[in-house]
Amino acid sequence: MTGASNVTGYMPEIHRIARLCHAHGARILVDAAQLLGHAPIDVRPEDDPEHNVAGAVGLAAALSFLMCVGMKAVRQHERALTEQTLVQLGDIDGVALYGPRDAACRTGVVSFNVDGVCHELVARLLDREAGVAVRNGCFCAQPYVHHLLRVDDGGAVRRAMEAGRIEGLPGAVRASIGIENAAEDVEALVRAVRRIRARVRVRPAVA
Repeated sequence: MTGASNVTGYMPEIHRIARLCHAHGARILVDAAQLLGHAPIDVRPEDDPEHNVAGAVGLAAALSFLMCVGMKAVRQHERALTEQTLVQLGDIDGVALYGPRDAACRTGVVSFNVDGVCHELVARLLDREAGVAVRNGCFCAQPYVHHLLRVDDGGAVRRAMEAGRIEGLPGAVRASIGIENAAEDVEALVRAVRRIRARVRVRPAVA
């Protein structure tokens, strides 16, 4: 199971689920790739570092930095910015947020859509006009994103993907908050999304 979703940031109650599994003689495997740098956890790596020496060295350096900052401080900082992002984006009419609204049960991953503007264009405008870097698409989690977007097209999306047609496919925009971000970064994102949404509202009707 995932330790934290890379789509919504949702953090399942791992320990409660583990107790339930253990009570029935089962074990769980937690994929903590999206959780490790954002919350205090106890990890016991078992991979042979000789398989990826550079990766192991880089991971050790990153963990050393985070431990110096303190994972509780990292979590507190990111949680505050996530709460700010959820509240301010949620106040914009026509912006759909995905995942729980409570920042306490999610990491700093906020996925959203702007009504009337495809996710690809939103991401492009944020980058080119506001200097805000986001990702868009399905984030390697198509079934989950399609579930969130309530996509039910009888397999048309799957067939389009198999044929290599990627334009116009359903997806979302994802803003990721980290230890290096500040409140000003969130404000820049929100201002830019407001401008994008305002363009849709004033778009003249086509006769």
